Amino acid sequence: MMLKIVIVSCCIALALCQPVGKCPRVDGRYPVYLSDSRSCTKFYECSNGRPYQLKCAYGTYFDSHSRICKHKQDVTCGSRRRD
Repeated sequence: MMLKIVIVSCCIALALCQPVGKCPRVDGRYPVYLSDSRSCTKFYECSNGRPYQLKCAYGTYFDSHSRICKHKQDVTCGSRRRD
């Protein structure tokens, strides 16, 4: 029973945390970073068509325009959470 609860919880967490945009199927010369649809501290790095979730360092948010983590005061999160 406990295993079922863990599996369902993981599925829900994965469904709620989604990148904004899609990863290219083939890696290019430079890495592709996508913002998280719900959190300002999380973002995704694409590799071979798959997004891998990462988190910005303490005190920084992911800037969806420049595609890097910046100081909190320099980033507009919009509707994304500031965790």
